[in-house]
Amino acid sequence: MLKGFKRAPIILFLFIAIAALTHYSISLKAKEILQFDYSDDTVEYNAVRNALKEELAWYTDAIDNQPPMAIARTDLNMDGKDEIIAILNEETLFCDQDLKCPHYVFTYTRSGLIKIGEFKTVGLTIADSNTSGIRDIITYPFKNSQKGIVYYKWAGRSYQAESK
Repeated sequence: MLKGFKRAPIILFLFIAIAALTHYSISLKAKEILQFDYSDDTVEYNAVRNALKEELAWYTDAIDNQPPMAIARTDLNMDGKDEIIAILNEETLFCDQDLKCPHYVFTYTRSGLIKIGEFKTVGLTIADSNTSGIRDIITYPFKNSQKGIVYYKWAGRSYQAESK
């Protein structure tokens, strides 16, 4: 009878380990990691460049005044149409000393492309959670760290940091 009790801690440990790994893997799948396109000949790239024209008026480049930018597409409001996330990724021009670069979120409306979010961050992911039907955004202030992450929720017209 004592042999069964000796195995109980091992079985309990295995059960807890499996439960923790399952929770961890589910939470990893719960976020969408964006795939950025660095091509500057897409319709989205040109639309974002035009939308940011005033903000980037100071920037001049020898090649067509095109800022170094990458574009990702994802459906944030689950309407079947992708929103656009753009990152200005020239570290020496747009990013700070901690490599936090400007990220912008745009959506299409009847009157054109409008900015609905702006973040200065090392990186961002799309959360599985949503607020009012719009998916939440998670920003990372430090490279390779979960420390200091900020959740942004939809606030009617734009994203706002979640107050804790």
